[in-house]
Amino acid sequence: HSYSTGIYHQRTLVAFTGWGLRVLNTEDGKAMKGFGNAQTVLLVGDKLILLDGEGKLQAGVFSTTGFTPTLNGTILSGQVWNVPAYSNGHLYARNKKGTVVCYRIGNVN
Repeated sequence: HSYSTGIYHQRTLVAFTGWGLRVLNTEDGKAMKGFGNAQTVLLVGDKLILLDGEGKLQAGVFSTTGFTPTLNGTILSGQVWNVPAYSNGHLYARNKKGTVVCYRIGNVN
């Protein structure tokens, strides 16, 4: 399952499929290498934030050449199906039980 829409960045569309995140070059229509196994995706500046259904987070730079995770970790336990939110350098996430976490990840723009 995926619980967020795809994203568009630098002539590249990242969308959910049954096989993870897939990347499409919108200029020539060619599929690029896919990545990740996330339920939600958030783009903040040029940083991609992926969160899977078990609370595992990956974040890093996203460009037309790919995704390079620089941050990995579990931020919540249980089912995490809600799309995280980002505001003023803080990432907010919630699990099915209603536990909310907030992490200062800094300004990424």
